[in-house]
Order: sequence, then structure tokens, then C-alpha cells
Amino acid sequence: MIPTKLFLAGGKKTEVLKVNNEGDDKVTIQVEAVKWSQGEGGKDIYEPTEDIVFFPKIFTVEKGKEWLLRVGAKSQKIETKEAAYRIFLQEIPVSRPGESQLTLALRLSIPVFIKQAKEVKEWAIEKVELSEGMLLIKIKNGGNSHISVSKMKAMGLDASNQEVFKKEEAGWYVLPGVVRTFGLKIPWKECLNSTAIKIVAEVGESNKEAKLDVDKNLCPKESEEAADKKKERRP
Repeated sequence: MIPTKLFLAGGKKTEVLKVNNEGDDKVTIQVEAVKWSQGEGGKDIYEPTEDIVFFPKIFTVEKGKEWLLRVGAKSQKIETKEAAYRIFLQEIPVSRPGESQLTLALRLSIPVFIKQAKEVKEWAIEKVELSEGMLLIKIKNGGNSHISVSKMKAMGLDASNQEVFKKEEAGWYVLPGVVRTFGLKIPWKECLNSTAIKIVAEVGESNKEAKLDVDKNLCPKESEEAADKKKERRP
């Protein structure tokens, strides 16, 4: 899928999405557009919309071929912040006579943004806290366009400032005006051995850092961690 995100702005009324079929058979794809917002904690919310236009809604791509899907916006009126949408491309499974095996249908999602004439990038680590063994990191997007948090890193430090543990998780989008909460699970022993946790959030080439003093009472109980590991081992 090229590109992996679409931008409609600056007089550009439409963009082209290239859908390549690299499989062994032809595929039929159904297209749907939704309005994209984020609620409490940064949870993604999708709602039906007619703001984004495309044609056709269903198309077939032959093996080894590509399809050019032209995507546009009904209106590009200036808002106070960037508007966000998503295009969902759902493969329609085809059953053949005599086949009984399960066929998994592919579903892809492409972000679509209607940008501001002048982008303002402004973000910060608003709050960091430890709760029942989870390190909760709140990222606030105070700008007028989305940011994409590529990585969240947490490093436990002991009293001599030596590294006790290191955790890393992939991030996600934070839409303008949203505070999104990212969570990292901190193991019991590493939590107890740490006096502080250093946090690094990466957005493009911009990094923000924060530091949290560890309250040992908020580290997970050993029994809880053991129970979690038993659950993970279950088939």
C-alpha cells in the first residue's frame, strides 16, 4: 500500500492510493471511510462520514496488478485544527467449491489528514505515574496537527544511577488537543530495585524526557506477577 498515509491540503483536492496485489490470486476489496477522533486516554473513535469521497466502493485487483484508488475531500474549509479520517480496505474472502479451510480476510487502515495551512507542532510529556506495576505516560498534543509517537522508552535507575532495567514499546498517533496514555508494565523485582525511572518519548526527530521517583508501595506484588506469568503459559 503506497503511501501509508494521505494528506489533503494546500489546494490538493485528491490523492492517489496504490493498492498492489502481490498474492497468488485476484482479490476483491471493499472501501469504507470514517471520521477519526480520540476520546479519554487517547482511545480511537471511528464514526461514519461522508466527508471523504472515493470511487468505486468495491474493486478487484488481479494477481500481480495494482489499482489506483483516488481519494478526496468534499470540503477543505479551514478548521482550527487538522481533521483526521481513516480509509479501511477490507478484503472480501472468496470461497471455492470443495474448499473447507478457513480463509483469513486482510483489513488495512490508512490515515487521511486535512492539514492546516500553517502547522503548529507542540507536544509534551504531561504526566508520569506508577500504578499497580504499570508505568503510565501521558503525552499531550498541544499543536494543531497530529503527532506520531514512534517509541516509548523506560529505564530503571538504582541509587548509584546504574541501569536496572530497560523497556521499550511502539507508540501511536496522538491527534491535536488530545492527551493519550501509554502504558509500560514494570516487573516486580526491577521495580523494587529502582529508585527512579527515566522516560524518553520519541516523535520524529524530537525527544522529550521525564523522570519519576519510584514509590515501592506502587510496585506490583510478587504473587500478582507470578499469576500473570501462569496465564501467559496457558495454551
